[in-house]
Amino acid sequence: MSAGSVAEKYASVLLETAQQEQAEDEVAEDLQWLVSLLGDSETFRLVWLHPVLQLETKTEVLRPALADELSPLSWRFVRLLMDKRREQMLVDIQRELMRQLRQQRGQQSVQVRTAMDIPEDVLDRLQRVLSDYLGAEAVLQQRHDPQLIAGLVLNIEDKKIDASLRRRLQEVRRSLTEEASDGRQ
Repeated sequence: MSAGSVAEKYASVLLETAQQEQAEDEVAEDLQWLVSLLGDSETFRLVWLHPVLQLETKTEVLRPALADELSPLSWRFVRLLMDKRREQMLVDIQRELMRQLRQQRGQQSVQVRTAMDIPEDVLDRLQRVLSDYLGAEAVLQQRHDPQLIAGLVLNIEDKKIDASLRRRLQEVRRSLTEEASDGRQ
């Protein structure tokens, strides 16, 4: 079974259980917090991903840091991942859980990369236009990328819309290079 389908199964079961307990937002926030902690804390990452630590030892080390921060369902899920030795799948499971949750809510994730801050009113307009285009509520996730120079790049699942100055300059360069090489022949 592929890692993607395993993550999908874990996320589905967790989401279903969270919905039964009316805790889907809380669980989603908990998993996002854990993924952030995984990226921010080397100590947590080393303990969480340690391949040899026994479940009891890992639980004993992590309980003080996690049990009070997580909902009871999220803590049970963390212990399940450790018990099944699936700790390395946390990021994929969190990503899949968010995808399933957005799908159920009729939402679509859109990553927006820009060279500079976009004013709030422009973001609101972009969100409305994208929601109409997608036929689902667009959930924007903005990221700054100074290499774009100006404009923006949208990533919508497997689609990429590149309206950046950087891309246009690359097209001009490619066109000039092709013309120059055609002129030499």
